[in-house]
Amino acid sequence: MLKSVHFFGSFFLITSPLLMTTADYSLAEPLPQPPSVEQSEQQTRREYKFKAPNAAPSNFPSPSREHSKLYRVQINRSSKRALLLVQTIKPNAFIKESENIIQAGLFSNQSNARELVQTLLDRGINAEIVPVSQSQVR
Repeated sequence: MLKSVHFFGSFFLITSPLLMTTADYSLAEPLPQPPSVEQSEQQTRREYKFKAPNAAPSNFPSPSREHSKLYRVQINRSSKRALLLVQTIKPNAFIKESENIIQAGLFSNQSNARELVQTLLDRGINAEIVPVSQSQVR
């Protein structure tokens, strides 16, 4: 067992209870100075130039944002206590005061909305999916 002990300004290495040797750290090289903030910023700063395509490829449909269907998972309660319970599952849930509901999520994929409703139901929270258009989202 090797143990390092500091006595009277010197380091001693104890290799066994009966044998003690001094350690000389004068051979160690000092660490280099850390780079300045300017140097590290210059080394990590990179510039990228991107150019967007002129037109969307014709094989991709271009859905209108106004008519895109979204699926809101909501709980028909607006109490702070209910919100805290929902936030244990979905931390970003919030009370939508204009409609007196808790919004737990907003999805473009209905199966994701169903999955959240089931998770909430497993915890004893009744939720529903309400289809909304993009223009209704604020």
